Amino acid sequence: MKKRILCLLLAAVLPLSCFLALALPVQASENTAPASGTDSAVRPALDDFTKDEVVYSKLSSDGTVQSVYVVNTIYTKEEGLVTDYGAYSLVSNLTDESGIRSENGENILTVPGGAFYYQGNLDTNRLPWTYTISYRLDGVAVTADRLAGASGRLSLQIHTAQTPGIDASFFENYMMQITVTLDGQLSRNISAPDASIANAGSNKQIVFTALPGKEGDFSLEADVNDFAMDGIMIAAIPFSMAIELPDTSEMTGDMSELSSAIGRLNQGVSDLSGGIRTLLDGTRDLASGSSKFQDGLHKLDQNSDTLQAASSSILDALDTITSSLKEQTASLDMSSLNQLPGALREMSAGLNQAVGGLTQLRDNYKLAYDALAPALDALDDNQLSPQELAFLQAMLAPDPDTGNQLPPELAPLAPILQKLVNTYTSAMTAKGTFDAVKEAFSAVDTTLSSLITPLDAIRSSLSTMADGIGQSLEDNDVSSALSQLTQGLTDLSSNYSSFHSGLTSYVNGVSDLSDAYDILNQGIGQLSEGTTELNKGGSQLKSGTKELHMNTKDLPDRLQSEIDKLMEEYDKSGFHPVSFVDSRNRHIEQVQFIISTPPVKIPEKSAPETGDTAPKTIWQKFLDLFR
Repeated sequence: MKKRILCLLLAAVLPLSCFLALALPVQASENTAPASGTDSAVRPALDDFTKDEVVYSKLSSDGTVQSVYVVNTIYTKEEGLVTDYGAYSLVSNLTDESGIRSENGENILTVPGGAFYYQGNLDTNRLPWTYTISYRLDGVAVTADRLAGASGRLSLQIHTAQTPGIDASFFENYMMQITVTLDGQLSRNISAPDASIANAGSNKQIVFTALPGKEGDFSLEADVNDFAMDGIMIAAIPFSMAIELPDTSEMTGDMSELSSAIGRLNQGVSDLSGGIRTLLDGTRDLASGSSKFQDGLHKLDQNSDTLQAASSSILDALDTITSSLKEQTASLDMSSLNQLPGALREMSAGLNQAVGGLTQLRDNYKLAYDALAPALDALDDNQLSPQELAFLQAMLAPDPDTGNQLPPELAPLAPILQKLVNTYTSAMTAKGTFDAVKEAFSAVDTTLSSLITPLDAIRSSLSTMADGIGQSLEDNDVSSALSQLTQGLTDLSSNYSSFHSGLTSYVNGVSDLSDAYDILNQGIGQLSEGTTELNKGGSQLKSGTKELHMNTKDLPDRLQSEIDKLMEEYDKSGFHPVSFVDSRNRHIEQVQFIISTPPVKIPEKSAPETGDTAPKTIWQKFLDLFR
């Protein structure tokens, strides 16, 4: 039994002696007295070495830097002396028992070859980043120590920024990972919009990432119970990501096609704008001519009753004169007969002017009609089907969910499309009105011709009658003159009766035509106004497509340039680390930062002390060394 106890005792003492043998020299190496001169004499100064720096820092719970120390690793192929720079308040050899001579920021190291580790505590508490950490519980700001054991809705805010006066290469080239670890059993409904959340056993790890050159604003919320938390861990290392440049040839090819298509669209819109301008000029001329034509119809319609009454009076007078001549030839005053040829010639001249006026009216009307009819008939070739018109109107109807009429990229076209639909509707209204009165329009030319022919015949009869009566009076053949007068007036009365019938039909037609033309002229006016608005929209569309063309004609090159800039922003392949401790340090291979805050712990309840505590045995004291 004693032998077994002795074996157990030896098994425990041997590891303890090894631990003490390793620990004691390291503590002794904290003495920064100069190394012996013999070491300097027999060991060469080395220049062929590399160095890593791991910067450790402790923050307070609010992010204030409390301490900074650096673990330096020197790699050499042989033993010798290495000069490393850094203003440390305390240095510790973590490798062997050799001393480290520190003076004026120079640290003379005696390295054995291979990896040599030593720690230096910086006398300034500054990092390349500043941290601001704040806590709220149920919306009320609290300090971290007040959170221990608390329950409620926790809100954690972390802000990172660049520290002025520190080498900017760290801020611009280093990526930070900020890890918050919560007990998954005591933390529920975790919300961290900018974080990755992973399970780590029973814990939840919330990891935020701050990219190079960017300030960070991170937030976390959770429902907590008996809150406790490990310290926030922050690791900063040079950003490195394997970014393979994508093949953008197909994309830029598509962009080239898009740019060309926009160029063609711009040309087409320019042609469309020119066509709309021509259409506008035509509709303005049409509206002006239509307005004048309408005024003429109104005047003609207003005077039609007077014209018809005068014509009826003329017809009655002719009938009366003819009857009187037949019945009272013997009692006529022959002295007045000599004035008759002149009066007949004046009547003939007046009718000749009337024939000329009606002929001009017919010709002008025909010109106006021949211009109007084809323009309105041409609308049939471009008439939209009811389905097509309904589709356009549906496009312009607001979406019941979003309230928008068209997709965002087509929204600028909405007012132009609406103007096109309105103009089309006005044009088709004018076309429908024209079709309704087209037969009456077509009959105007025929009616005017039917008026001109008998009126010209009356003019000719009056002229012939005047010549015949005049000749008879010169020959003193009064009987013949009276006979010719009677016959001429009879023929005149007959012809004028036909003219009066045509005039009556014409006057009635003019009244109907005037009423119908008011509607047509209104439609033509709306067409002209719509075309004016369409021209404005076309001009705006032309300006917009021109600007779009100017902004997209070099789109492939700009796309490639933006891709290159984006890739360049995160391509840190050309970055080489520099020393955080001292810019004089060369051969730097790697510099990284490990930063932490204190944990939030629930205070342990101490057991009450009793006055009769038994003293510990030697064996208990020995075991306490490992506890």
